Amino acid sequence: MYKAAVAEHDAPVRSMLLDMLSWKAYQFELVPELDTPRRIRDALLAGTHKKIDFILLDMQESPDDVLELLVFLYARGIHPVIYVLCDYGDIHLMRNAFRYGVVSYIFKPELSRSLLRRQLQSVSQLLSARDWNESLFGGLAEKELARVLKKADDAAAFIPGRQGRMLSHRASALLAAAAREDQAAAQAFLSAAGSPAQYAVAAFEIDAFCRDTDRFKDNIALSLVQPLCGFVSELPCMRSCVFASVSAERYVLFCPIGPGSAAQESVRSICRSMQELWLTYMNLSVTAGISRPAHGEADFYAACREAFGRTGMKFVLGFTGIYTEDDDCKLSITDAENASERYGGLCQALKTMDRALITQMQEAIITGFYIRPLDEAKKECLYIIYQVAVLLRQYNIDFWKLFQKEDNYYARIMQLDSMEALERWVSYYLRGLLDYMKEQQERHQEDSLHQALMFVAENFMDPGISCSSVAAFIGMDERIFMTRFARMTGLAFHNYIISLRIARARELLAETALSLSQISVTVGFNSVEHFCRLFQKVTGVSPETFRKTPAA
Repeated sequence: MYKAAVAEHDAPVRSMLLDMLSWKAYQFELVPELDTPRRIRDALLAGTHKKIDFILLDMQESPDDVLELLVFLYARGIHPVIYVLCDYGDIHLMRNAFRYGVVSYIFKPELSRSLLRRQLQSVSQLLSARDWNESLFGGLAEKELARVLKKADDAAAFIPGRQGRMLSHRASALLAAAAREDQAAAQAFLSAAGSPAQYAVAAFEIDAFCRDTDRFKDNIALSLVQPLCGFVSELPCMRSCVFASVSAERYVLFCPIGPGSAAQESVRSICRSMQELWLTYMNLSVTAGISRPAHGEADFYAACREAFGRTGMKFVLGFTGIYTEDDDCKLSITDAENASERYGGLCQALKTMDRALITQMQEAIITGFYIRPLDEAKKECLYIIYQVAVLLRQYNIDFWKLFQKEDNYYARIMQLDSMEALERWVSYYLRGLLDYMKEQQERHQEDSLHQALMFVAENFMDPGISCSSVAAFIGMDERIFMTRFARMTGLAFHNYIISLRIARARELLAETALSLSQISVTVGFNSVEHFCRLFQKVTGVSPETFRKTPAA
């Protein structure tokens, strides 16, 4: 039996929830006294109830108390399955709730016996699979595949009536591993999926992953990946599909399809529903790529690569799109990837901000344009843009000012009506790109300097701290670090360390009875004589005098 608590402030709704069906039939023992978020929190804090497996929370009952309970559970590493009851207008509350481990939701206006039955079945199965569920939602490492599948098979064997659900989890775990090109997993997955005559693979990538998921960083698996997957499982159109997390940023969908163009449109419709759901309830924009119809195991890896490759079209055609083979006429991802052989030198010059080399590369690029037809030259321009996106992404440079969600570089380039116009556009683009890279480098160095200041604040009492060690810690050239550090603080690094040590020594002299020798060692000096000499030089009085009259 699993312990369950229902925190619903509306008495009629609570009675309906408790009396609509037998919770014990689904392996749940209700704890009636835990009927508010505060009582649940107090019971766990006092230890009167050491474990609660499932919590159903009313989002409208004291939202602050609900959030306080979620934060309490989150901070203490207590992870019951949490569902929320909500109305259609509670989206802003739900977004906060999902940050702290809420798995799914039930809309009150849609509450019925059949809906509650399905939800309790889902929660019961989720709890049964808890020991390996994180592998499904967080991404399955290949080396864990055998262990996870064994647990899944064992669970299915000992839970009567749940083999179908276990198979669904098992197929998801297999799909995650297969999408990472594990051949054995692919064979097992297609077998588990019933080896459909024809299927399509859809890939999803969160558009601004580093920027938009920072709010989930404390626990990506529980606060980001698990709710994303939980939402998808609620879609009726997913009954014949299998969905899995390949990583926190990337997801894959396997869809059996029939013949004809209508089948492809059905996959597009599923992808669109998923995008809308994630944007509405998680405030995350996602780009999707769909493979061509595939057949059997031989096509599986090609379909996965094709689908994930098409998510890269967003850099040229715009974010939040759903890209299929119909878009290949606009941009061939294969050709764009292969263009690295032609434009790798340009990317290297941008990375090192070598203006002379960039000018030289620009001249070569424009010369190459003039020996091609205009349409081919435009395609080359698109390949350059794609390669720039790959470069910025590879080096974790914030490219969202260059690649906005509404941008469509393809439309911009196709509007140019002459080679001269294309030449001007490329010249302006590369010039702006170089300025942007320089700005980003300076911003990165500024961030690194703030990181250095934090490091120094935590370690200034270490006798071994030095300018070279801190520069190495933030990955900056020592000479550049010395110059920029002095510009930021107004002090040379050595003098800055001394100022921090003397300030700490003043505190210890005023507030403790430690000897001068002990204080000297504590704040990082190797010699008490050196400490006393520097203290008097900085403060104008000796340590002994300062201790007698610290207020002075």
